Amino acid sequence: MENDFAHWQQHAWHTEDEGHGRVEHRYYHVLGVPAALAAQHPEWPDWRSVGMVYRERTVGAQEPSSEVRYFINSLPPKVKTFARAVRGHWGIENSLHWVLDVSFREDESRVRKDHGPENLAWVRRLAAVLLKQDKITKGGIACQRKQAGWDNDYLEQVLGAKLG
Repeated sequence: MENDFAHWQQHAWHTEDEGHGRVEHRYYHVLGVPAALAAQHPEWPDWRSVGMVYRERTVGAQEPSSEVRYFINSLPPKVKTFARAVRGHWGIENSLHWVLDVSFREDESRVRKDHGPENLAWVRRLAAVLLKQDKITKGGIACQRKQAGWDNDYLEQVLGAKLG
């Protein structure tokens, strides 16, 4: 049992980021999946590797916090490719949350009843995606959002449809 993973192709990589008073260490591990094991799981037809990220974060003089995340993926067992994919995913996620918090003031929403919060969250995300696709208009998402509310021609441009 102790050597169950010994024959798997293993790769590891460590990164350290510092800034804004915090230090983050990330330890990436990726294992290539043997073909025999992948064949046992037809529900994952493109399964090529398993990844794990251990992150330790220290903010100022506080006690370090840590988390572990696991991934089943179709990437080849190349640790730097895996690390870029994981960081890229969270970069996109964090960028979207920042836009929703700052430009749409989502955290200040007072809608709390029934399906309202979830429905408005979907509408905000759709609006953010549509506004980000507009590469012609200058200004940030908040300015574009206001312009779409004031100018029906611009709103039609963002929606890609003719209104009325």
